[in-house]
Amino acid sequence: MAKDLRSGLDGILGGQKNIKEPISKQLTESHRATFVIDKKQHEKLKAIAWWERKQIKEVLKNALELYYTSRSKEELEMILDKYTDFNKNKE
Repeated sequence: MAKDLRSGLDGILGGQKNIKEPISKQLTESHRATFVIDKKQHEKLKAIAWWERKQIKEVLKNALELYYTSRSKEELEMILDKYTDFNKNKE
């Protein structure tokens, strides 16, 4: 009868595995998109991500959040409402 080496090692090492969530669960609130940006902007984005030891998507998310906060909450809600209405009328 063959021994299960993983359970044997887990028993010796103390056992609990750190299992990451599947990518599909991590991205439940995300949308994958493709954008064209200026080469210099892309280089700056990569440099900042490297400097802060973050992923590019994290730096971009922070930059977008900063941009959104440059508008008032009321203005942003109005823009989102009008955009939603516009898309409903297209269908």
